[in-house]
Amino acid sequence: MAVQRAWSTLVYRVGLLTRSVDSADGQGVDAIDDVVAIVVGFVLTTLVGGWWPAVLQQRSWIRQNDVRMREAESQRAGTACQDLMTLLDKRLFRMHRLLGATTARARGAASEDVLEERLREYDDVVIAWNERLNMNLSLVGSHFGDVARAYLRGCTRSSGAWVSGLRAQCV
Repeated sequence: MAVQRAWSTLVYRVGLLTRSVDSADGQGVDAIDDVVAIVVGFVLTTLVGGWWPAVLQQRSWIRQNDVRMREAESQRAGTACQDLMTLLDKRLFRMHRLLGATTARARGAASEDVLEERLREYDDVVIAWNERLNMNLSLVGSHFGDVARAYLRGCTRSSGAWVSGLRAQCV
């Protein structure tokens, strides 16, 4: 009882409670219960109030990182696709120019020098393509799947066979 009275007096003097400790109706015991409730409430509020926002912040960071990684992957896929399309466009354009020069040469409308120049231009693009072939196939496979890789490999082989046959005929 003396400990309770000392505690109640301390709480009263600190100013946490405004009830009289010495009142005859037993308010001193209620004051201790109130202090315990306040302390427990404060501790729980502090712990839960600190823990819950931390959990939400962690989830937000994880989600933000996932979005950033997907955006970076999409950016890399777009860059790879653009580089590959540029090289394919050059190759197709040079192939059409070579076909036009071959057709013109067969009709006698173009000189051998024009045909050789077109063949050299196409060779330059094919060399650039072949230097990056495995990287291009790997990028296509990793970003767009194995079906796209197999399709690209098939397209490049068939066009290469056509030009190889043309070289054999021209020489």
